[in-house]
Amino acid sequence: MQDTLEQKAIQEMIKLADSKNKVTALCRGNDPEESNHIVFYFLIEDRFDEEFSDQLSDLDLRIANEIGYQCDLMEWPCSVEKINEHPFLGKCIWKRG
Repeated sequence: MQDTLEQKAIQEMIKLADSKNKVTALCRGNDPEESNHIVFYFLIEDRFDEEFSDQLSDLDLRIANEIGYQCDLMEWPCSVEKINEHPFLGKCIWKRG
């Protein structure tokens, strides 16, 4: 059941990522301070964006309330090529084509 909820959540995350040119990839990683806590990182190559941060917060709430999946969503300034330099970013699950 958890896998099904996660897949539904990931579909929603990919929709948002795909709609924003600033997002270059989506990674499933963890919190560096709490390694068992799942965090999805939206990789961006430019600076943080308040509007996009608000959209992530809205999506985070929708995923928790409507899908019932618990995770955190964050934007992270990093290029796809440097994912391996940050182990907490985990695995890349979507990349802009």
